[in-house]
Amino acid sequence: MTESKEILLLIENAAKLHGHLGPFLVIGVRMGDSAKRHLDLDDKSDRGLQASIKTPLSTPFSCVIDGIQATTSCTVGNQKLKI
Repeated sequence: MTESKEILLLIENAAKLHGHLGPFLVIGVRMGDSAKRHLDLDDKSDRGLQASIKTPLSTPFSCVIDGIQATTSCTVGNQKLKI
């Protein structure tokens, strides 16, 4: 699968999780995907990944959080994502 098709699939899946598609969600998807690529991680090797996000907890800024959760193994629920 080409990189552009992969990112479109990630964005589509994030929109399902988030409830709608928006620019800040896409920013979060790109941030999470970029971090995994930069760290040379895939879905099997990212289990030790943790993330910390400093952002206002108001829309649209908080939409970035769902983009990161959708593209990494870091979620608020598994406590690998700190906000």
